[in-house]
Amino acid sequence: MKTSLFALFLFISLNLFGQCDGTRYKDVIFDNEKKTDLFGNNLKFNGVSQDLYMDLYLPSVDTFSKRPVVILCFGGGFVQGSRTSGELVYFANYFSKLGYVVASIDYRLDQASNMTDPILSSKAVVRAVHDGRAAIRYLKSKHTEYQLDTNLFFIGGTSAGGVLSLTLAYSQYNDFSPILKNSIDSMGGFEGTSNALFNHSSDIRGVFHFAGGISDTSHIKSNEVPAYHNHSVLDPLVPFRKGLPMGGTAPNPLYGSYWMHQRLTNLGIYSVLDSFENANHPAFVVGNTFDFPILTTTINSLRNFLYRLVCPNNMNTKDAKRMISVYPNPVSNYLRLEGVKNGDLIQIFDMKSNCILTKINKDQIIDMSRFGNGVYLLYVNHEMIQKIVK
Repeated sequence: MKTSLFALFLFISLNLFGQCDGTRYKDVIFDNEKKTDLFGNNLKFNGVSQDLYMDLYLPSVDTFSKRPVVILCFGGGFVQGSRTSGELVYFANYFSKLGYVVASIDYRLDQASNMTDPILSSKAVVRAVHDGRAAIRYLKSKHTEYQLDTNLFFIGGTSAGGVLSLTLAYSQYNDFSPILKNSIDSMGGFEGTSNALFNHSSDIRGVFHFAGGISDTSHIKSNEVPAYHNHSVLDPLVPFRKGLPMGGTAPNPLYGSYWMHQRLTNLGIYSVLDSFENANHPAFVVGNTFDFPILTTTINSLRNFLYRLVCPNNMNTKDAKRMISVYPNPVSNYLRLEGVKNGDLIQIFDMKSNCILTKINKDQIIDMSRFGNGVYLLYVNHEMIQKIVK
């Protein structure tokens, strides 16, 4: 892509100041460029070898030596999908223009008939986790070439890609049954052998997902990494609370965003939940297009989640305002706020600038049921936070 004069200015200024100065990671300030790397190889479920690739989205004209990394994993029930999935390309372009290095990765898929068997479907998840770990190790091995901070790796994905990411983040070998442990042993252990870069860890700093789940919330222990959850409460394919995925046809239950968020919060681990009162999977996709109000909420929340972890010591008043999480949005009845404090002034305005609600926050819940359908503006302490759709 062509280099803008503004990007040239950033080239100079970001070498004089720290990575969390200015609007880096908060605003679109870069052009970006894309390249494809081979990061591994392994056998599929049928014994056929598969090369594993990642599409890298790199901020242009950025020589900062330690850049955070976001790894994206596609959805498709472990039987279909690709790293060029529309929402992943959208996120990759956006976050790379904020200053992140973004990788959308391959992982090995299985066949649909295997996904009705408890062990075979679990092995499909393990293969995917192996490939996710290999992608992390590969990028850490390239930290000098790509100017990466090996302590600031994040992974996330849609649906099955979310299951991959959450399992990688929270599940350990000893969490599984003896039968599955035997399968894991036969597949190269829990780290996997999709590449041999074992002198680099597959540790991450945070995880996020769009309509993902985990096999058991007991896998989440104290001192785990933070998480961002994004889920429709009526999701028919991956349950928001707990149940069998794929409309009940899958053999192994999953715990969804609600219970993961509760578990993390109870353990004192930073967790953000955006829930939406619809049956979309993921919440921001309707058919072959995006639900743009929900997509905007998702982008803003994920940006804020990552910024808080990348720049924890750089939170001024304006940044703190961005950390407020509002869900569900769109809303039918009750709107929940996270990140507001007791005593904060909360106001709701309609689009004609009429203040229709004023309250001093105590319970972090706003009853929107008495308001008509439309678009509203949420203010906290006289600062506009977000548009609310009812």
